[in-house]
Amino acid sequence: MEVETETMVEKREIINNVMCLLTDPDGTPLGSPMYLPQNVGPQHLNQIVNKLQNNEEKLPYAFYISDEELIEPLETYLQKNKVSVDKALPIVCQPQAIFRIRPVNRCSATISGHAEAVLSVAFSPDGRQLASGSGDTSVRFWDLTTQTPLIPVKITSPEF
Repeated sequence: MEVETETMVEKREIINNVMCLLTDPDGTPLGSPMYLPQNVGPQHLNQIVNKLQNNEEKLPYAFYISDEELIEPLETYLQKNKVSVDKALPIVCQPQAIFRIRPVNRCSATISGHAEAVLSVAFSPDGRQLASGSGDTSVRFWDLTTQTPLIPVKITSPEF
């Protein structure tokens, strides 16, 4: 039975690590090349990039190797694509947009005109008009800039 020496442990650890160079989309390095464990995935890379960028607020990133998004551990990607790791593996870090949805806590305007409860609304593609349908069997089209009705339509057919 062979006893593992420190040198053997170091070699095994190096074999299980990959030299990577994290860059921004323009190719500017985010730091020096570094050894990363092969089991590192996008979540770990997110933590590393946020640390390197000194981001107070943790931002989401997408990671690309040769224009293919990394959505799995590095090891799986390397095996699947038979990537050579003889030199530093460039990984492009693409910041992602953050969308925040905040609750509306005040009414900014009201548009009166329906006799009963509004059951449905839809905005025009440009966001300047609104169509509202009510329990009073009417549909109204509104100009949101002036908050005035454009065309009131009374539905008389029972099929609606």
